[in-house]
Amino acid sequence: PEATFYIWLKVEDEIAFTTKLYKEYNLKVIPGSFLGREGEGKGYVRLALVYEEDKTREALQRIARCLEK
Repeated sequence: PEATFYIWLKVEDEIAFTTKLYKEYNLKVIPGSFLGREGEGKGYVRLALVYEEDKTREALQRIARCLEK
């Protein structure tokens, strides 16, 4: 394939952002710092685009609303 189905989103605090998305927006993402032994992903969350297009679009809209606050 020409691309992956992951998006790395830069955020100020990946743990707080992950927690907020889960608790307030019913979305699950992975803190980037969980994916590297030395914390290489710190400051990022990893989004996996694995659902149908309409569900992915809705999830991205929720993420956008979360970022706006």
